[in-house]
Amino acid sequence: MELRDTSLVTAKYLGYNYYKMEKYAEAARYFEPALTLDSLNSELCFLLGISLSRSYYPEKGIAFLQKTIDLITPRPEFLSTIYQNIGRTYAANNRPDKAIDAYLYAIRNSPSDTLVYFKLARQYDRMQQTEKVLHFYQDFLKYRGEKPGNAEPNAEEEGLKVSNPDFAASKISELKEQLFWNEKDNKKQ
Repeated sequence: MELRDTSLVTAKYLGYNYYKMEKYAEAARYFEPALTLDSLNSELCFLLGISLSRSYYPEKGIAFLQKTIDLITPRPEFLSTIYQNIGRTYAANNRPDKAIDAYLYAIRNSPSDTLVYFKLARQYDRMQQTEKVLHFYQDFLKYRGEKPGNAEPNAEEEGLKVSNPDFAASKISELKEQLFWNEKDNKKQ
């Protein structure tokens, strides 16, 4: 760089100026050292990828464009964690409908996280949607299996701490009985 200035700001903005003038090979000469100084900067990575792909190094440009996608796309497990925290906040603020939406997004991103099924069942229970409560508790137990940590007390039933699997199993029994009696009552009418 001119006068041996190797700062990130200088490299980035010189590269950006060359980029705007469509002098992509020159832009890449500045974006590359800038990206070395700030390797997680998705904008720099994108600009370097475009500059390289529009100059003499299209394959290298594609690699940096792919790296840009990797930088800006969170891992599904992390995205699931974000949605679970959104769901927890909605649930704590008495918004089970919004909590359900967030938990469903969490499952789409990390279907192997079995606790989300339990959280969904709890929210559907708050909305008195018995069939969905039953479905998600059953899914929780089905996907959870017998894993270490099942005995950790998390759910509360009548003021007592019980494990989530025990709570789910108890709730499933209760709901099946309730559905049975509701069905019998409906047949009598």
